[in-house]
Amino acid sequence: MSGSGRRKSRGSSQPQQAAPQSGTKGASTGAGGGFGSSDPCAIAFDVNLSGVNVTVAAGISVGTTLQVVLTVSNGFDVVVCQTAAGAIVGSLAAFPGLATLVGCLRSGRRYIAQVTALNGTIVTVHVELAP
Repeated sequence: MSGSGRRKSRGSSQPQQAAPQSGTKGASTGAGGGFGSSDPCAIAFDVNLSGVNVTVAAGISVGTTLQVVLTVSNGFDVVVCQTAAGAIVGSLAAFPGLATLVGCLRSGRRYIAQVTALNGTIVTVHVELAP
């Protein structure tokens, strides 16, 4: 994951639809406004994780790629970010576009979250479609 062509927005949890990179079908850059995209699942956004497991977070670093997974907890859909070993770092909750993300995960789309900042119990990630 090169990270090139990605626009970082500090503190923004507003999802954006990603514009495909030229020559790369379905690539997500996070730079697009979404107006020309016909794929509602081509979203990319930055957000702080909720309910961070500090023990698991202590074992990751900036640049770590996490898997975005839809789980069910007490009968509710919960979107979590987990390590390659399956340890849950935290959840994606209460941000605009969550319902779209859940729908896309239900339909089989896969997303990754790259850790962009760590500060104690605050873990910030950049979420985008998995390659």
